[in-house]
Amino acid sequence: MMRLRMRRPLRMRLPAAFMAVAQPPERNSRCWIERVLGTGGFDLVDLAQDDRLIRAWQTFEDLIRGESISPARCTPFEGESEMDEVQNNWIRDRATNFVSCAPNVPLADGERAAVARLAGEAHVVAIGEATHGSKEMIQSRERVLRFLIQERKATIVVLEACFAATQPLNRYVMHGDGTAQEALIATAYWSYANLETLGFVDWVRDYNRARPGANRPVRIYGCDVQSIDGPKTELARLLRGFGRTGRLSRKDVTEAAALLTVLPADRDLFRFVELLVSEASSNNPDEARIADIQAQQSALLATSRVTVEKFSRRLPELQKALFSTVQDDDLFVFERCRRLLEQVIEFYSPGGLGKRDLFMAENVTALRRQFPLERLLLSSHNLHVVRVPLTIRGQPFLPMGCLLARQIGNDYRAISTAFHEGKYLAIAGDRPEQDQIVVAHTPGPLAFEHILQRVADDRQTPGLLLDLSEQETQGSDFPWQTGLEMRIGEAGAQGDYDASFMRQRPELQFDGLIFLKETTPTTVLQGYYQHANEKWQERNRGGNR
Repeated sequence: MMRLRMRRPLRMRLPAAFMAVAQPPERNSRCWIERVLGTGGFDLVDLAQDDRLIRAWQTFEDLIRGESISPARCTPFEGESEMDEVQNNWIRDRATNFVSCAPNVPLADGERAAVARLAGEAHVVAIGEATHGSKEMIQSRERVLRFLIQERKATIVVLEACFAATQPLNRYVMHGDGTAQEALIATAYWSYANLETLGFVDWVRDYNRARPGANRPVRIYGCDVQSIDGPKTELARLLRGFGRTGRLSRKDVTEAAALLTVLPADRDLFRFVELLVSEASSNNPDEARIADIQAQQSALLATSRVTVEKFSRRLPELQKALFSTVQDDDLFVFERCRRLLEQVIEFYSPGGLGKRDLFMAENVTALRRQFPLERLLLSSHNLHVVRVPLTIRGQPFLPMGCLLARQIGNDYRAISTAFHEGKYLAIAGDRPEQDQIVVAHTPGPLAFEHILQRVADDRQTPGLLLDLSEQETQGSDFPWQTGLEMRIGEAGAQGDYDASFMRQRPELQFDGLIFLKETTPTTVLQGYYQHANEKWQERNRGGNR
């Protein structure tokens, strides 16, 4: 019997044995579930940013040569050995010692020069993460972010979190409203509601406070599209404020707010996908039951789409009244939250799950247009920041990073993270003792991480900064022409080794890489558990709408 773990907020994961089926059966399979969900052949996208389920069947498509990279094999190709002298020298020539993971340790001269080369003059610099729950990875990224903020004048930090739900965070770092802990918990993402990110947010607040007259404070936004609660809450807050100050009439506020109240909650949207996956993955899927669930889902989304359209039609009238009296920042947030309502409805509609990265790229682009002279620092999972397209079971998938690179070329830079061994937080539970802490697979002798570990051991350093940027136009110099085994990046419960490692071309996917020898789990903020339980408890008196 196939076991499917369902969690609020829908942390979906299919067992590794299920993902590795060479010829999936007609029913009760990934193909079957994907058809039921209407994902168009794409792997299931986790609806709470935990599990991407992009595993064994995924390949990388080379933009430059048009090649495809095969899933990793644990056995070498003919004539392949652990590492020859050419490969060893290639890494040593491009690797800079990463001397500490502690965020309060400034970059050393060599690290500063390496990061400056990787970032260049790009206006969008993405720093990925191999897992969402690795303490040292988040802290190492903070070291780099501090340098880019302090010395390269970056002012916009963009998280893989709901744009609307990060507004309390932005108000905290800019104005000191509320507390950092409250703002992080409000994002409803355990991957940010942790002690490690709390330290960075407090640092940003202190940095802004030390420059009271500065007209370019550091801001924090999100770019994700998986929550409708976020934009509903932020739009309602803005409407109340506009009404309280007389910028909008009581009638306008009441009518607009009424449209928001009839929209579904996150729990409503997640519940339909939970039901579909549960039924489609059962031993004897009931097609009539599946059709009934889909009909209810379609009805809810159709009604929601009409409501959002009504709200959008009211927007020009509201904007006309607000234009001369409301700060540009509030108008920008108001418009983006309205657009976010449209994105969320589209995301949960049949065939919409694969549009997540498209919408994330759109939201980053909107931030670029709002702040055209500023440098953006994008924090997301490695898979989202990849510069090249992915192919998932023969279906093209364009990561956010690929879309941005196509749009702005070398004005986009991507730095990934990797690690050799250790533990990480895979999923936050209902209570701290239920957190899933995973021991990561140790890379095999042909894996890139194993090779980097040997170099770091020789240098007696906790990590490395690897410069891959020049290889983008000189791919022939890369000494692993068939690709090499590398962890694809964990974003939830770990699969077997073959599902976790793939043949990849890092020199084409990224401009640089931060490598760490070992990681430990992040520590979730205590208030997160109560907030999450309150958010995801069943609130519908009459069941699904």
